[in-house]
Amino acid sequence: MLWCLRAVGAAALILFAGCSVPRVEATQGSLGKIGTLAVIIPPEPKTIGVADFGHPGMAFGLIGGMAASADMKAKQDRVTAALKSEKLELSPLLVDRVVAGLAAGGYKARAETGPWREIDGKLQLRYEEIQSDADAVLVLVPNPAFMSPNLASDFLPTMLVTAVLLDKDRKTQLYRGFHASGWKPTGDGWRHTPAKVTFPTFDAVMQSPPATAIALKDGTDAVAATVVADLRR
Repeated sequence: MLWCLRAVGAAALILFAGCSVPRVEATQGSLGKIGTLAVIIPPEPKTIGVADFGHPGMAFGLIGGMAASADMKAKQDRVTAALKSEKLELSPLLVDRVVAGLAAGGYKARAETGPWREIDGKLQLRYEEIQSDADAVLVLVPNPAFMSPNLASDFLPTMLVTAVLLDKDRKTQLYRGFHASGWKPTGDGWRHTPAKVTFPTFDAVMQSPPATAIALKDGTDAVAATVVADLRR
């Protein structure tokens, strides 16, 4: 099995959210056999995506769509740079929250590094190459973004996360879940938590980078909670 993570732009976020891979629900029988559980630390996302489904350019065919895409890419670059200056680190936060929640639920949970490699601009992780003596490993892939679902919508601080729990053989998927805070994807099987705060415009997103960073941290906390809830025993 191969897990890929790339710098996520607006188009990639839409594809990610519309993924047709089905959920795999964890069973109490499989969870009950797990003593030690390693949560693999994902690389920090390189970009904060921006997707504006109500962008005026969308109404003007191919040329308008290209202009809208370029504008969203420019906004993505701006917000990514602003939040880097805040030293925002979402991957460690996500893993810390999940490990703490799993430990509180009776697992011997810990964070571990994984053999991520960058190939052709994509970060890849082969499950069978994970070196861990834990009974099971949990692979998390986070994608942060600011999403505006329609012309009249605020920008929603969004965190999309896929979570895969692998058995001792690192092949059998005991669980596969999809989690979202902020924007609610249209595909089936997503565990969704609404955003605590929203931003009326992209300028509002950029107005206070510290507040923007807090909004994404809150969304990361929310997603960690639903991952832990899915694995409760």
